[in-house]
Amino acid sequence: MQFQGKRLTVLRGVVGAAALAAVLGTTAGCGVAVAGAAWREDPAASRQVEQNPVGFSCAAMQRWDAQPSPELPDRDEQDRIEEAVAQASGPGWRVLATMSTHLGVVALVDGDVTAARGALAPRGVARVVRPSRRPDVTFVDQVDALQAAPLGPVVRRLERGLRGRPGWGDVTPWAEKEAVVIQWKAPVPKYVRALAGRLPDGVNVAVLEARFSQVDLLWAARRIHGAADTLDAKVVRIGQCDDLSGLRVGMPPEEVRVRRDELAAELTHLAGLPVEVVADDGRGPGAAA
Repeated sequence: MQFQGKRLTVLRGVVGAAALAAVLGTTAGCGVAVAGAAWREDPAASRQVEQNPVGFSCAAMQRWDAQPSPELPDRDEQDRIEEAVAQASGPGWRVLATMSTHLGVVALVDGDVTAARGALAPRGVARVVRPSRRPDVTFVDQVDALQAAPLGPVVRRLERGLRGRPGWGDVTPWAEKEAVVIQWKAPVPKYVRALAGRLPDGVNVAVLEARFSQVDLLWAARRIHGAADTLDAKVVRIGQCDDLSGLRVGMPPEEVRVRRDELAAELTHLAGLPVEVVADDGRGPGAAA
């Protein structure tokens, strides 16, 4: 969720019983029918003003990182391949970096990627990629995207059946763990908890409790957006914490350096939920911090 300028979208959802039952039945092997109905979030109901915890910051999915990654079944073989091709090169190309993944060894190559694929595939390299043209995208980011791609159909199937239900938070691919994570505002209903487990195609589905729903955060963002003209500092960007624990608001670096805590307290009171204030000059949070 990200807002910039005057654009704002407030989530509305209608999910039929057949669609939701199809998702549950397909992904979890259970036939649960939930009555589908249009619903509307009462903005007053989600507005529970609380004191801003000193130094609040978005948790960045720390609960996810605490869980161990599954071991690669062919780790020794991938290590051997990485060592063999780490400094490989050919006419018009050279290997810059390699990484072992659940897809096999991925190589980052400078130069003629087509020629590199032809030379490296027989040596056991599964994927070859060129450096991103975007300076903020690292090789790790590229590998994460490759690993997340097979999770896309599961994410879309879950989103179609669940998006818009009261308490809906997010469905996110978790490439490193070969998993899809459903975040849902506590208490998580039984029909959502029933989705947790390993699917026949090997994808794990994890269900995590979230502090707020997507709609809570959208209404909070709308309150800040609506009052932006009355604030004595410019609101550059409004986004949500990855773990749905609050909002991240970007403001001019010169303002953040001098009075970050004051701005966070003011925006928290306005939003009705925790807000982290970060330096943002329009190029992205932290770009000019």
